[in-house]
Amino acid sequence: MRGLRAGWVAFAACTVCAAVCLAAGSRPSRWTLRLGLVSGEQVVEHRYETDAIDWRLPPRRMAKFLHAGLVIHEDRHIVSLARARVVSVRPTGICLGGDASLTWQDIPRRQTQTQHAHFRVLLDGRNTPLGIGPMPVEDAALAVLPRRPLRLGETWTTRLRVVTNLGTGSLRFEHAIIGTDNGWIEVRIRGTGTITGAEYHLPKLLPGTIDVSGTAWYDPQAGVFVEQSYAIRNRLLKPMEGFPSGFDERRFVDIVTRVREGRRGELRDPDTRSRDCGTRYCPALTARAAAPRRREPST
Repeated sequence: MRGLRAGWVAFAACTVCAAVCLAAGSRPSRWTLRLGLVSGEQVVEHRYETDAIDWRLPPRRMAKFLHAGLVIHEDRHIVSLARARVVSVRPTGICLGGDASLTWQDIPRRQTQTQHAHFRVLLDGRNTPLGIGPMPVEDAALAVLPRRPLRLGETWTTRLRVVTNLGTGSLRFEHAIIGTDNGWIEVRIRGTGTITGAEYHLPKLLPGTIDVSGTAWYDPQAGVFVEQSYAIRNRLLKPMEGFPSGFDERRFVDIVTRVREGRRGELRDPDTRSRDCGTRYCPALTARAAAPRRREPST
């Protein structure tokens, strides 16, 4: 998969979301979600992920690979940390820049990798990163905020291109404001979609499916979604000799975000002198480490 690539979308598109504004009355009967960051503020995001991919074949065929010692159950644990400063706030968007690190453990192979990178991202007023292609599923979940104020129980929907470990595709999200808890606003997120990209050369298994279930909690005082939790299932499966064959991936992602006032220079940022993000997404560290190469089940 991708190591260093254009996108700390995780940091920007999902977790730096927005201030909740009271639309009417002394009690919050409606909320408007909007980006509410101020120049100089610092945003810190911790991310925790488990990623398991099962390779499925009819038992007779699978026995050969097991005997050869191949790994048929991929299991990865990923921890990432991103620190950013709000470089500028302009009508064209909000620019953030900072540093990111990721530690990736390959459990069956007993390997550990670490990556570090600088990043820069520009968001529009609805929390959408500008100048990038498909996003990881958890990054796309809150990438487009609703245009209108919402009441408790109301929903909004988005449809975005996404990238998974099994190929690119499209995903339709439905979001609903479902309650409050100790001042936090709870948003339920559901998504279904298809994998259609042939990046991993698995044409006989396409199209695949994507299913997402998640919850995000927004803290109006902090002005961000302070916690997010997602269960994601990606499948490329087709029948073979009476058994579903292909790849079945289950991911669980938790994201915790905090905002605080900051001092210039406290974070490493390679290009803050310009005070300008430009109009395109800048190279950064993705929250996904390189995935094992996929092979289509032999027919």
